[in-house]
Amino acid sequence: MATSVLPNDTQGFHTELQSAMDKLQKREDRSEANAGFGSTLGGMAITSNFLAIVTEGVEGRLRGPRPHGHSPALRLQRLLLRLEPQVIALAVLQAGLFSAGLGNMATLRDVTLRIGRALNNELWAKQLLNTNKKLHTKVEKAVKERYGSTELRMKAAKKLAAKGDAEGNQFTMREWTANEMAHAGEWGLTLLQETMPDVFTIDEPVVIRGKSQERVWRITDHGMAMAMSAVQEAVLKSPVYQPRTEPPKAWDTLVMRVAEDDRTLDRAQLIRTFHKDVLSAAKHAIRTGAMAPALKGLNALQAVPFTINTWILDLMVDCYNRGIKVEGIPRREQLEIPARMADAEFKELSIPARRLLSKTIRGLHKANRANTADTVQFVEDIETAQRLAPVERWYTPMNWDWRTRTYALTRFNFQREDRVRSLFLFANGKPIGEEGIKWLKIHVANCGAFKDANKVGIDKKSFEERVKWTDDNLAQLEEYVRSPLTSLGWVEADNPFLFLAAARELISAISSGVSYITHLPTGWDGSCNGLQHICLMTRDPQGRLVNLTDNAEPLDVYQVVAELAKELIEADLGNAELFGKADDDKPERKTYATLSKLAEMALAFGVDRKLVKRNVMTFSYASKEFGMSEQHFEDTMAPLELKLLKKEIEAHPFGDDDDEWRLASRYLAKRVLQAIKTVVKLPAQAMEFMQILAKTLAHEGKPLQWVTPAGVTCINRYHESTTEQVALFCYDKGVKVRTRITIATGYEKPIAKDKAAAGVAANLTHSMDASHLLLSVGNAIDEGITDIATVHDSFGCLACDAPRFIEIIRETLLRMYQDHDVLNELYESANADLTPAGQERLQNELQKHGFDGPPLKGELDIKEILMARYAFA
Repeated sequence: MATSVLPNDTQGFHTELQSAMDKLQKREDRSEANAGFGSTLGGMAITSNFLAIVTEGVEGRLRGPRPHGHSPALRLQRLLLRLEPQVIALAVLQAGLFSAGLGNMATLRDVTLRIGRALNNELWAKQLLNTNKKLHTKVEKAVKERYGSTELRMKAAKKLAAKGDAEGNQFTMREWTANEMAHAGEWGLTLLQETMPDVFTIDEPVVIRGKSQERVWRITDHGMAMAMSAVQEAVLKSPVYQPRTEPPKAWDTLVMRVAEDDRTLDRAQLIRTFHKDVLSAAKHAIRTGAMAPALKGLNALQAVPFTINTWILDLMVDCYNRGIKVEGIPRREQLEIPARMADAEFKELSIPARRLLSKTIRGLHKANRANTADTVQFVEDIETAQRLAPVERWYTPMNWDWRTRTYALTRFNFQREDRVRSLFLFANGKPIGEEGIKWLKIHVANCGAFKDANKVGIDKKSFEERVKWTDDNLAQLEEYVRSPLTSLGWVEADNPFLFLAAARELISAISSGVSYITHLPTGWDGSCNGLQHICLMTRDPQGRLVNLTDNAEPLDVYQVVAELAKELIEADLGNAELFGKADDDKPERKTYATLSKLAEMALAFGVDRKLVKRNVMTFSYASKEFGMSEQHFEDTMAPLELKLLKKEIEAHPFGDDDDEWRLASRYLAKRVLQAIKTVVKLPAQAMEFMQILAKTLAHEGKPLQWVTPAGVTCINRYHESTTEQVALFCYDKGVKVRTRITIATGYEKPIAKDKAAAGVAANLTHSMDASHLLLSVGNAIDEGITDIATVHDSFGCLACDAPRFIEIIRETLLRMYQDHDVLNELYESANADLTPAGQERLQNELQKHGFDGPPLKGELDIKEILMARYAFA
């Protein structure tokens, strides 16, 4: 039923609206196929507009006069009183929209039975929930994973519930008869006619399916116009931003048009937030000029012109077409799913074997769905790049999140993964020079990150060793560039396409000499940048581990933590103490093991920097044991399961099922966190201090706020949601409605204390690295370095600009922390916003945790940053 709502004049380079329409159309078609017209954007708009009205109608009918005797009406009323009025209203409304979406194919009989079936299904789900909550959750999750169609989900859910779980819990409920279904359907149909006469109508009798004349249920022209208006507004307000052919307008106001297609209604905001106080502070900072340093950096970044690396683009297409396995290129073929077993054959399997088979099939389906999604994105990226290829220069408009972290508004941008970033070349070029060739060699080694016999990546060694590695491998690099489709060693690089692009640039530069005009971005990353900022705030001497000092060769904090974690894990060998605990309801679950067994598995797998890296990185953002455990599950356990499904490994090294993998994840998180806290102590104190400030202010209903070195006010505001969602069983799209709450006049909505405390360290640190980036870009612009591409703590520039640009990055970082005592400024800001009673409470809380004020600083000499060669390397 989905209908195009845009004029057909979207040809040419301006494709924001056409791309938005194409994207929306695919989503609409998929939604309608799975759950009917009510799940489309237009249908959801009708639902949102009328749900409250239909709910009032339901409440009025259920509160109305009691039907007489033992009539069907009385039995129906008693049954419906078991459901919430909003659920009844949503079920009836969605069923009505589903039928109306069939056009002239929905008879009154069809819609009546569909509404009756929808109510019967919700009653079944409600009874299942009341009978066995665990079975309800398990069944709903299982069918949502396996089926897209809501009708198939419902059939499968009833079958699974009747079959029961491993504990023998089963559930069945008598289905309504056809008469009962029709009676309930008539009740719902009358409700829709009474509450939504402008949306639904019943046409005069027509011939249906070549048979007798029947009356048809459909949406009125008014209702259809409402749906189409919602779709059109969504497209016009949410264009799929495309790179621009002309420089974006410089940000000098809070809101402005960013899309290149003038028909859009979109007005992008400088800062991605809805909080009025954040926006008000930003307006004031723009007006007074306080934000000028930040805006200077942002406007310089979005004014950088790019062009497409067509050699890499063509190579990607060839790799995909030939099925060459490269990280970032989706598979052409889906993984093979085992054929469905006959019921008798399946029943002969043991219960563990059945579970393993079912889990394997679900995993393969999930992997295939992920690959399909990756393929869609890959094709979109290739199409965008091919459209940009003939364009001499194009730009990516940008804005900030509320912490002033810079993001591109376009989906196709330099901050994306290796596959996309490698397609970017600076439109402007410069002669590379001798120094430029040296830094390009370093960049080649960094992108490759190949390991030596001791499993140490070349990107973790000195600059001199990186240059030597590149020189020693020039012949091989040349072979990769000459025959990339047959000489495939490059695919093993850490960033294969960036590596190959850099190798080709280097070969060209060596061939042409120092006058070669280079266009390739070379990248220089911070050494665990979040921890760098916390160490600078606290003057922690362990800042040397993140290369803030004049180290003869780069130090690797990840490796230091990995070695200590390994020692802690080795100490568990032979320890029979249990980790985890048994599930009393399901004693067969593997939810506990001895520390010795867990240590054996971890050591056999290997405790290295890769295993601990994400934990160490996110520690600076207040990640705790639970979060680190989830990271291990996502980064280690799940990928190993996928390798098992692909038959790339014979067995999962951490056990056979989710219980064992989660147990191992929790164990790894505990030991890695223990190692991190041993290595870096002052940052942990700083994060605890920040959380105390945030909680104390939250106690008074106030957010913690600070002004960044780039002149932007950041407000650490978190509130509990004031909306709730009404959803149907096995249905993906709920409808948000306002919770009926009463707030006394003069009081603000309460701050979510725990969320504010949990987020403050990450938010403060992100705002510091964002300020450093923006100020560094501004300072580079002042010295004529204008071709810059950034990814938060990674700075890209032409190789010939690298020597000076890296110095500017370090000089800016030093100046930031010389000019700003960040933790003291945060403390003063909190004190200024607190009442006298709040100030007293703050002092008590600080003393309770061993603080007299801001944490005492260590002895790190931050001036060493100027000589810290590997701080950004």
